[in-house]
Amino acid sequence: QILSGGRIGVDAVMVLDRSGSMSDAVSASPGAPTKMVRLHEAAATFIDMWKALRDNECQNFAVACPADGGAPAVQGPVDRLGVVYFDHDIKWLKELQASSGIDGLKEFGGLNLATEKTAINAVNPAGATSIGGGLLKGAQALAPAPSEPNRKIVLLMSDGQQNTDPLAQVSG
Repeated sequence: QILSGGRIGVDAVMVLDRSGSMSDAVSASPGAPTKMVRLHEAAATFIDMWKALRDNECQNFAVACPADGGAPAVQGPVDRLGVVYFDHDIKWLKELQASSGIDGLKEFGGLNLATEKTAINAVNPAGATSIGGGLLKGAQALAPAPSEPNRKIVLLMSDGQQNTDPLAQVSG
């Protein structure tokens, strides 16, 4: 049984801004890092925290994990990760960095996280900003499957300065 009725799996898509404005410094202070550097750090922190939570399940709840060889007491839920970058164009991480395995939602436990973080760090800012386009691509990947109970999460990281259709907007 999956965690004997415990947590359900998570499908998360990080929707990351790679537009030209992300090359700006985060402040006017000399030597301040760029917004892109901060985005890379935040994305790596998210991945590291998720891995730490999954490792905690493995160690403390007798959950089956990718590195385990023995018979677990319970099977952990399947978590998936997607990474979408947007400027005026919308692309999966693998479309920007061939070393990545993320070209849609991928099973978190099957990813080489060091490789994925390196690929994320190699993406540079350029172009205009279509937050709506990034959100649409992420939402399409999260379309519910009838047999999948996983929670669906979109994590948007942007400086919020959209200027290209489709624009993100609040609907009534």
